This record gives sequence, C-alpha cells and structure tokens, in this order.
Amino acid sequence: MILPKFRKINVRSYKPGKSKLSKIKKIVKLSANESALGVSPKVKKEINNKINFSKYPDNKSENLRLAISKNFKCKFEKIICGAGSDEIIQIICQLFLKPRDEVILPQYSFLMYRIYSKINGANVVYAKENNYKISVSEIIKKVSQKTKIVFLANPNNPTGTYLKKNELIQLRKKLRSNILLVVDDAYNEYQQRLFDQLDYEANDLRNRELDYQNNIANLERDMSRELQNRETNLLNYKNQREIEREDIKSRFMFDMQNEEMQRDQNVSMVRQQVDMNLQQEYFNLEREEMNWDLRRQQIQLDYENQLRDYQNQIEQVKFQADVDKERLSMDKAQYEAEMMQLQNEIQSRGTDAERFYEDSLLDFSIEADNRLEELESRRIDENWSDERYQQEIADYDKWYSDRTYEIQSDYDSRIREIEFDQRQYENLQTVVETNEIYQEGERGFFGNPIPGTVRQGGFTDDLSDPGNLAMLGIVITVGTTLLQLARGK
Repeated sequence: MILPKFRKINVRSYKPGKSKLSKIKKIVKLSANESALGVSPKVKKEINNKINFSKYPDNKSENLRLAISKNFKCKFEKIICGAGSDEIIQIICQLFLKPRDEVILPQYSFLMYRIYSKINGANVVYAKENNYKISVSEIIKKVSQKTKIVFLANPNNPTGTYLKKNELIQLRKKLRSNILLVVDDAYNEYQQRLFDQLDYEANDLRNRELDYQNNIANLERDMSRELQNRETNLLNYKNQREIEREDIKSRFMFDMQNEEMQRDQNVSMVRQQVDMNLQQEYFNLEREEMNWDLRRQQIQLDYENQLRDYQNQIEQVKFQADVDKERLSMDKAQYEAEMMQLQNEIQSRGTDAERFYEDSLLDFSIEADNRLEELESRRIDENWSDERYQQEIADYDKWYSDRTYEIQSDYDSRIREIEFDQRQYENLQTVVETNEIYQEGERGFFGNPIPGTVRQGGFTDDLSDPGNLAMLGIVITVGTTLLQLARGK
C-alpha cells in the first residue's frame, strides 16, 4: 500500500502549563490561565440541570455570541468562538497567510503564534523587547512588504508586561492598512486588577513604607533576575539559532519540492506538445493522401475530357471538310464575306469565353470567402475540436479544388473549340488569299489537298487523311496523361 506524501513542518510542539517548580506540589499556573479555585458550584449545577450531553452543541455558538454581544455592546456578526484561543489563532493564519509571507512576533511570546504561522508556510520575524516589554518601535522596524500579521498578547505571556491603550493605538496607526494586528487579551483580567491596585497605592500615604521595602526587594529580585535573564538569553539565542536552522532547512525542502513539481509539469507539457505534433502530422498526412486521390481523379477526368474534345474535333474536321468542298464552288468575294463573318464570330466567342471565365472566377471567389467565413463562424459558435476543424478544412479544400478544376476545364474546352475554329479560319484564309483552284482530287484534312495533287500556301502537304491525323492526336494525349499520372505518384 502506497501512502500519500505529507509535508514535514519543523516546529517545536507546545506544552501547556510547562513549569520547572518540581519541589512545590500545589502550583497555580498563571501562564496557562488556569483557575486556582476550580470549577464554580453554580457552573456545576447549571451543567447538570440544563446541558444535554447526548446531542451535539450549537456549532455556530449563536446563543453564546448573542450573550457576548449584549454584554459588551458589540455587533453579533463580529464575534467568533473557538475551542480556546488556539483555534482562533489557527483560523486567522489559515485565512490570511500563504507561503513566504511574514509574521512579526515579540521576542518572548505565546508559542502557538509561531507554530500556526510556520504550518501555513509563513516566515516568523521576531521583534526585540525592552526590559521584557513589547516595543512598538522594534515591531515597526521589522515591517516589510511581505508582512501580513502582527501577533501580540496584552498582557504578554510569559513576561507579564503590557502596552497601554495609547501605545496600541500608536502601533495600529504606524502599520499599513493591509497588515492585520491581532491583540490577544487572554490575561486582560490581570491587567484590570493591576490598574486598580496601582490607583489605590498611589492615593494611600500609608503604603510609603511598604513601597520602600518593596523597592529594596525589587532591587534584589532584579539582580537575581538579571543573572537568570542572561542565562535565559543565552539559551534563547541557542534555541533561536536552532529554529532558524530548521526554518532554512524547511524552506530548502520546500524549494526542492517546487523544483520537482515544476520539472514534472515541464515534462508533461513537452509530452503533450509532442502528442499534439504527432496528431497534426497524422492530419497532414491524411490531407496529402486526399489531395493525391483528388489529383488522380482530376487527371482522369482531364484525360476523358480531352479524349471527348479530340473526338469532337475529328467530327468537326470531317464536317468542315464537307463544308470546304461546297465552298470551292463559291467565288472569292463570297469567300471573303464568309471569312469576315467567321472571324467576327470567332472574336465574339473568344470575348464571351473570357467574360464568362472572369465572371465565374469572381462568383467563385465570393462563394469561397462566404464559405470560409461561415466555417470560422460555426467553429466558434459550435466550439469545434481541432479534429473537427481539420476535417472541415479538408472538405473545404476538396470543394475548392473541384470547383476550380470545373471552371478551368470549362474555360479550356471553350478555348480549344475557338482555337480549332481559328485554325480552320486560317486554312480558309490561305485558300482565299492564294486563290488556288484544285485541278483534280479532293480536299483533305484541315482543308489541305490530297497528297500528290497540287501545292497550297507555298508548301507541299504530305498528310494522308483525317483519320491518321486524329489518331496521332489521341496517341499524344494518352501519352501526356500517363506521364502526369506517373509524376503524381
């Protein structure tokens, strides 16, 4: 069984109520905020009479929050309850901190501040204290662009010192507005009693002697505490160095994990890109095969069209030969009139063919643009995949090629017919200009005389008959088509 990896967090565990007073049996631990009197009998009675332990309690603590809001005259929505202040500290860190943020703590402070800060990946920064009292100026010095939270307890645990109201206000004003200032008032009751005691002693002249004795005792206590503080500072420095070492180690491990994640992501992206390229190449190969098939079909159609054209030409040649026989009996003026009419017809047909070809190309260009725009619009509206888009593009290319070939084939067929008539016209023109009269025999292919009869146009025609010349044209056409097919493969 493979277990998931977990993130190791190097922090010292918190030991509630830790004490080194081993020789004293009964200890009241003020640092743990424990009651020296135990549970009130009224509380016990209230618990036994009104609390149902068989049901879950109200997880939102609405009744408790309502009572707190009435007693302290504050808004119900601004009160949250937790399982001790630890849970509240944990919630704050989870909500406001992310890795590499900074949290500022007093030099001596509640351990849970740093523990939950490090659990959420934040860096803990410590501000020095002046004579075990939190220093506002030292906290301000530690503020950076990464600072997100400032934690402090007032009165402080474990030093027992406190900040006055104006000092807290001063600290809040000097901090940026986006820095959360968290004030832990867990020991506020001791602070209020201390204020009352100081006011009482300041107004009572009978305690002057007691003040003198207290000053002497405080001096001796301060001397003893100074020695203990030096030892404590040395131990704290050692512990702080250990914490910093563990923190550096933790950051290094975190960076290594990030590098491994980045490496895995890069490998995954490269693999995806390779797969996409392979898929694109497959599409291109299929598209080329379709184009080759289309080209072979076009060549076959071209061959069939040319064959039909030559057959038509043979029939036209035969027909024209018969017409030429009849024209031999006409005079030169009649020939010239017919030649003029034939030339005009040929020019008109050529102009019509060019105009029809240009109009067809223009209409085809407009239709192609409209189809391409419609294809792109459907791709966006219907959210086509890349495979669907490539297939649609292939269909569009096939239609484009077929339509282009259709227009060009029609135009070439018209031009071939016009060129054929033009050659016939030139043959008749030669007859008219030379005014040749055949002595014997009949006219042959293209208006030429039968071999061995007479001369025409300044050269002797050695062609035999229309059938042989037509067969020669068919052989040339078939050879050209086969050569194109061989090159296409």
